[in-house]
Amino acid sequence: QQGFEDFHTKPLQCELSQLDTLVLWFADVANVQVTHLYNKDTGKFEEKLVPLATDEDIKNIYEFIVKNQGKNFYVSCYAGRARSGAIVTFLQDFFNYEIHEQNKYRIHANSYVLNKLCYLHFDKQIEQWQERQDNENS
Repeated sequence: QQGFEDFHTKPLQCELSQLDTLVLWFADVANVQVTHLYNKDTGKFEEKLVPLATDEDIKNIYEFIVKNQGKNFYVSCYAGRARSGAIVTFLQDFFNYEIHEQNKYRIHANSYVLNKLCYLHFDKQIEQWQERQDNENS
């Protein structure tokens, strides 16, 4: 069954190096300054501007989902609610995934990320429809 594992109640059963992973770093609601990023090369904590999800981030998320469709997903963001909630909601609404009952209370979808994923999905659907129409007319 397709679904989501809760990392806090059921640890991953394999090493992350054995999983297909996508790691992105973007802010939740606005471009933000964070001071807790550790630079291993300098050995110091540094400030870094973390932007909102870019179109490239959204495209990477979408392509990762399509590539791994039918597999289980573990989705997490720093706070574990809004950004990951947007991706989980998208998986539920457009790819018919189910979430474990114990995790449903955690879903608070970030509308910015969810809307960008939805628009990209609709664009892809229109492209596929146009390709089918072109093939039928040729």
